[in-house]
Amino acid sequence: MCLGTSLHYAWRRAAKQRGLGVVLIVALALGLGGATAITALARHVLLNPLGLPQPQQVVHIYAGGDPATVADYAKLPAFAAVTGYHPGGLTITAVGLQSHEIIASVTRGFFRMAGIAPLEGREFSTQELQAGERVAIISDTLAGAFHGAAIGQSVSLGGTPFTVIGVMPPRFGFPDGTAVWIPYHAAQRYLVLQNGPLYGGLIARLRPESSLQQADAQVKAEMEREVAVEEAANPGQKYGMSSAFAASLVKSWSHGSQPTVDLLLGAAGLLWLVACFGFGGVLLARALGDQKEIATRMALGGGRLRLALQWLSEALVVVAPATIAGAAVASGLMAALRRGAPASMLGIDLLRPEWIDALTLVGLALLTVLVVAIPPMLSTLRQPLPAEMLQSAFYGRVRTSVLWPVLVVAELTVALVLTAGAALLLASYVGLMHVNLGFQPHGVAAVTYTTAPELLSLAAQARAASSTERKAILAKMATGAQVGNAAALAAAQLVALGCAALIENAPFSKMGTGVVYFLPAAGDWHHSAGLEPNLISGPYLQVLGLPLLRGRAFNSADNASAPKVAIISQGATQSLWGNRDPIGRLLYMGNKTGPITVVGETADILAGGAIDDTFAKGQVYFPAAQPSRGPAIAMTVVARGTNVAALLRAVGGVAGVELLFSTTLDAAAARILAPQRFSLRVMEMSAALALLLIWLAVVGLLAHWVAGRRHEIAIRLALGASPRAMARTVLLRVGGMLAAAIALGLTFSPLEKDVVGHLLVGVSALDARLWAGAATLVCLVGLAAAAIPARRAARIEPADVLRYE
Repeated sequence: MCLGTSLHYAWRRAAKQRGLGVVLIVALALGLGGATAITALARHVLLNPLGLPQPQQVVHIYAGGDPATVADYAKLPAFAAVTGYHPGGLTITAVGLQSHEIIASVTRGFFRMAGIAPLEGREFSTQELQAGERVAIISDTLAGAFHGAAIGQSVSLGGTPFTVIGVMPPRFGFPDGTAVWIPYHAAQRYLVLQNGPLYGGLIARLRPESSLQQADAQVKAEMEREVAVEEAANPGQKYGMSSAFAASLVKSWSHGSQPTVDLLLGAAGLLWLVACFGFGGVLLARALGDQKEIATRMALGGGRLRLALQWLSEALVVVAPATIAGAAVASGLMAALRRGAPASMLGIDLLRPEWIDALTLVGLALLTVLVVAIPPMLSTLRQPLPAEMLQSAFYGRVRTSVLWPVLVVAELTVALVLTAGAALLLASYVGLMHVNLGFQPHGVAAVTYTTAPELLSLAAQARAASSTERKAILAKMATGAQVGNAAALAAAQLVALGCAALIENAPFSKMGTGVVYFLPAAGDWHHSAGLEPNLISGPYLQVLGLPLLRGRAFNSADNASAPKVAIISQGATQSLWGNRDPIGRLLYMGNKTGPITVVGETADILAGGAIDDTFAKGQVYFPAAQPSRGPAIAMTVVARGTNVAALLRAVGGVAGVELLFSTTLDAAAARILAPQRFSLRVMEMSAALALLLIWLAVVGLLAHWVAGRRHEIAIRLALGASPRAMARTVLLRVGGMLAAAIALGLTFSPLEKDVVGHLLVGVSALDARLWAGAATLVCLVGLAAAAIPARRAARIEPADVLRYE
C-alpha cells in the first residue's frame, strides 16, 4: 500500500467520525501552539530578556567601593572585552515634555556588548565617547514626544542641551528603565558624581576558553590589588567596604529564577504530553477495536509491517492540520502575552514568531506522530494469527474494555494534579497581590533629589587634587550634602505634609544601594553577609510603618562626633548571629573600618519581591549624620499623608536641590512584583489550557468507548433496557473511574510540594480545601465530558445497529 493510498484511507476513516476528528485536531493545536508559545516566552523573556548573542558568555561585574576602572578589568585574561555604565537621574525637557528620568552614561562598546542596536540613527562614535560630546541616544517612549522625528532634535538634561543621534527599540531600558544614554565622560559634568571608578556597573564578555568561576576569581584578585595600591598611595584612606564579583548578566536581569523557568518549560512539555496522551489513547483504542478488521486484511495477504505503518498515516491526517492551526494558536498566544505583560518587562517585545519557533512547532508535530503511532503499531505487530482472531469475535472488545478505563483514569488523575497545581498558583497570585513587604507602602510618596549641581564642581577638583587636598575637598562635599539633606527635610516638614523623613535609597528605588559585605567580628569573613546599607534621617521607621522590634531608633545624639551606630533588619541578624539578640553587638563594614554598634532591630523589607532571591539578605541603616560610605549625593524624601505633586513642590523649592524622579511606594512595589505576577499568570494559563486538553481527551476517549460498545448497548436496549438506564450506566462507569482517579491523584499530592512549593506565597502545597475544590472541579469536568457519550448511548437504535452485525 503506497503512502498516498494509505493517507487516502486514513482520511476516509477520519471523515466517518468528523466530530471526534475535530476534537482531536483542536486539542492537538492547543497543545502544540501552547507549548511553542511558552517555550518562546522562557527563551526570549525569562532566559535572555536582552536578546544577547551567546548570553552565557556575558557577565556583570559588581564593584562596590572598588577603585578599579574599566581599563583595569579589561586587562584580565578571562575577558575578551569590558564596557561600563552608570545610571543616574536628571530632569529631561524636550518639546514641551518635562519629566524626571533615569539617564545612563556608557563607555565604548556598551550597545554591542548588550547585543542591542538603535532602531533609528546610530551608536556613539569613538570621538564622541572620548571627548564626552553632548550627544544622546533616547528610548522609544521618549522619542514619541518628537512624533517620529527625534534624530537631530535637542533634549535638555538638567538644563544642558544634548543632540539626539539614536532611538532604541521599544521597551529597551537597560539598566533600570533608562530613558537616555550619553557618553560616560559627558556625564562627569551632568550626572550624579562619578569620581574616578565606575560605580554603576561593568559588563564583560568572557573568552571562549574562560569560565564564570575563573572570571569571578580574577575580579576579586584585581579588586584586592587595586585596594592595596590605592591605600598605599593615600595613607589613612580605607576601602574596607570594597567588594567585587562577577555574575551572569542574563541571570541578573532576567525576570524569573531558574526554578520558575524550569517550571514554565515543564508546563510546555506537559501541554504537549497531555495532547499526545489524549490523541494516542484514542488511536490505541481504535487499533485494539479494529483487530478483527486487521486480522481479515492479514488473512487476505496484508503484511504486518505495512498494516502497522498505516497508523502513521492515521496520525498524520490529524497532526498535519493541527500543526497549521497550532501555528495560529502560538502566534495568538504570543500576542496575548505581549499585551498582558507589564510595561517595564524587559525583552517582552522579542516575543514574536521566529524561525526557531517554527522549527520547535514542526519538531513537536513530528515527534507527536511518532509518539502516538508507536503504541498502535506495536499492537498490530503483536497481533495474533488471523485464524485465532477470527475464531474469537469478542477478542478485541475484551482487550479494549480493559484499556479504555485505564486511559480515562490516567487522564483524570493528571487533570486532578494539574487542577490542584493551578489552584495553588492562583492562591499564590492572590497572596502575592497582598504580600507582606515588611512595611506599609500605601499612602507614601517619594521624591528623589540630588545636591550634585553644587557638588559636581568640587568632584572635578577632587579628581585633579593631591591626596591632602582631596581629603579637604571631600570633607567640604560631605558638609554640602548634609546641608542639602537638612534643607530638603525642613522643606518637607514646613509645609505640614505630615510624617516626612529622609533615606538615601527608598525601597524599590531606581538608584539602588548595592550590596556590601558586613562582618560579625573583625576579620571574620567566613561569617560575613551581603547586606544593603542605607542612610536615614528623621522618623523614617514611622513614615514607612516599619516596626522596631528591639532596641531604639536614632536620635540627635547620634551625630558625626558620636560612636558609630546602626539599626539592622531581622534578616541581617539571622545572617550574622543567628537567632541571638543583636542589640549592643559590634558590626564591621568590610575588614578595615572600625566597629559599629547595633542599637536597634527592624523587620525585613522585601525589596526584591516575594519569590526573588537575588537581592540582599537584610538591611543596615545608619544615621545620615554618620555616613559610612562618603557623602550621600542623592537622597529621597518620603512622606505619608500627602501626594507626589505636593511633595515635589516642597522639595523642589529648596535652593541647590536638583529633582531626579518621583513616585509612590505603591507604584514602585507594583513595578518590582510585576514580573513575578506575570509568570504566575502564565502558569495559570498553562494549567487551564492543559485542563481543557484533558477534558477534550476524555470526551474523545469516552465517545470512542461508547462507539466500541454500540453492539452491546443495542442488545441491552433490544432486551428491554430503557435509554435512560443506558445513559445512567455510562455515567456510573465514569463515576467509578472518577473515584479511582481521585484516589490515585491524592497519592501524588506530596509531589506537588516539590514541583511548585518554591513559588507558593501564603499557601501550603497540601492545603486540604484547595485539593477538595480541585477534586470537585475534576468530577464536574468528568461528568460533563461523559454527558455527550451518555446521550449518544441513550439514542442508539437497536434495529439499525443489529442489522449490520
